[in-house]
Amino acid sequence: LAEHDVTEHAGLLLGSPAGSVDFSRFVTRVWDLDSLDHRYREFVDEFSGSCPKTDRQALILRTRLAHSFRQFPFLDPELPTGLVPAPAHRATAVRMFHDLYTALAPAAMRHFDEVMQP
Repeated sequence: LAEHDVTEHAGLLLGSPAGSVDFSRFVTRVWDLDSLDHRYREFVDEFSGSCPKTDRQALILRTRLAHSFRQFPFLDPELPTGLVPAPAHRATAVRMFHDLYTALAPAAMRHFDEVMQP
């Protein structure tokens, strides 16, 4: 704090978890991790095997994909796996999003450019 000259405006409190706290049980009181995993699984199911036939369909699918995926940063605390296991379908959903979003880009952009031409 002193290094950034903010000691007048900020404070720092350090602590460590009590030994008697069952962190995994505490976490389930704060986040519904089962529901989160269910959402990841639904995302994977919804976008698996997606293969648009037209540039227009690629743009629509890419938009839906991004809209659906952007909810996860607000829902998933991404806690260390040493404390609680990661949602089972998270890695698949993340990989699918990146792969599909990138793969759809050329066709989606072609349609976007075509529609936006004056």
